[in-house]
Formats: sequence, C-alpha cells, structure tokens
Amino acid sequence: MRHFKHKKVLVTGAASGLGRIFCESLVKEGATVFAIDRDEAGLRQTRATCEDHREGNIFIHVVDLLDEPAVDKLPSLWPEIDFLILNAGVVYGGEFVKVPVSQHRLTYRVNVEACVQLTHLYLPILQKKPEAHLLFMASATGLCGVPYGATYASSKWAVVGFAESLRQEFRVQKVKNLKMTIVCPSTIDTGMFEGTRPPLLMPILAPEKVVKMALRAVKRNQVYVYAPLFVQFVPFLKGILPQRIFDWLSDRLGVSMALRSWVGRAG
Repeated sequence: MRHFKHKKVLVTGAASGLGRIFCESLVKEGATVFAIDRDEAGLRQTRATCEDHREGNIFIHVVDLLDEPAVDKLPSLWPEIDFLILNAGVVYGGEFVKVPVSQHRLTYRVNVEACVQLTHLYLPILQKKPEAHLLFMASATGLCGVPYGATYASSKWAVVGFAESLRQEFRVQKVKNLKMTIVCPSTIDTGMFEGTRPPLLMPILAPEKVVKMALRAVKRNQVYVYAPLFVQFVPFLKGILPQRIFDWLSDRLGVSMALRSWVGRAG
C-alpha cells in the first residue's frame, strides 16, 4: 500500500494507546478512519485528538469485541474498507495458577477469537479491492515462551501463526492485491505492561515509534516488523541453539522474569 490518502481504514482497540496513535497518524495522512472500541469515553477522546488534523476523517463506534453478534454487524455499518488494523488486545501477567481462568479465557477471546472473526468478516471485502492490507499487532512474546504470561504469549503465537498461514494461503492462491504486515514488538509504553521488567537488549518502546514503523512497513508491503532489532534474532536463536542454552540465555537476558511483576491494566 503506497499511501493512505483517501483509504478507508478500520482500527480496533482505538480508544487509547497504539490504537489512538494509529488513528491520529492515518487521519494526518488523509485516510478515513473507522475507530472501534468498547470504551466510549476513550473513543470520543480519540476523535477529538484526530479532529485537530483536517486531512482525513474519523468515525467512531462503540462495540465490545466479546459481543459476537454486534461484531457481525460491522460490515453493514462500514461495508467498504481498504485496510484493517487488528490492534485490540488484553494482557494479564502473573503465575499461571494464580491468574483466574476467566482472565485466561478473556485473553484468548479478545486476542485470538475476535481477530479471527473480524478477518473472516472483512476478508471478502478486502479481496475485491485493487489494493488492500491487513495489519496484525502481535508481539515478541509470539516468538518464544514467556513465564508468567502463558496465555498472553500463546495468544500472540496464535496471531502470528494465523497471519502467517493466511499469508501462505494468499501466496499459493496467487492473490496479488492483498498484503499483510505482522508486527512483533517487545514491551511498549502504553500502560498495559506497567510493572514489567524489560529484558536486556529489548528496551521499552515508545508507542509512537512502533506505529511509525508499522505504517512504514505497510507502505513498503513489508511482512514482518521486529522491534527492537534484537527481536528478529529470537526465532533464529531458538531454532539453532540447544534448548538448555536457549533457556540459559533467556534467564540471563531477563526474559524469564519480565512479566512476573506485571501490575498494568488489562487493555
């Protein structure tokens, strides 16, 4: 996707954090943004922020991604989009058995099931466009196991696997008009990861930087975004190192304890 001017973009999780910055950045570039979230007050603030920039337009809609019938109605509200940003997510940290199973289930429902549902709803629309794009906000935790974040990390494994499988499906079907980008950042300073201790070589990232990298990758039709740079070596190291050496390295870098002291908000 060469530019965003006059493009129609649906952004999930748009009431705060990365979602708000995605909306603001896209409106600045002349896109029409459809922003959805369950937080009405947050969405109104997002709209107010974006209305300072008159190049594009923004429309908001309150919807809980756990409400499957309500989500199913979205294409009737916005039947034409060129770009789908799947940004909504929740995270719970802590010892697996001490985190209520309801929170584990919620993590999968928002991070995985809602992602699949929205993709399934909008894929037929995107496939008809001369130029379209899917952006999946995954995580560096989707590339390796992370103690004290079992369901969060595994939900992001699912997002990476889902997106990569779809990409391969498009490739074998020779789909040329629909591209995708899978973003795998380490800890982002949005409040969701408050209390975590970032591993060595993986500093806490400014959300504005992550959004800038992601949108630049979309313009270049780049499939993966790893942030910071060290993240791109994680799959390689996991693949070539003996397990005990990789585990030792995870301990030394602080990956093993990063989420143990999580006190941040869920989403």
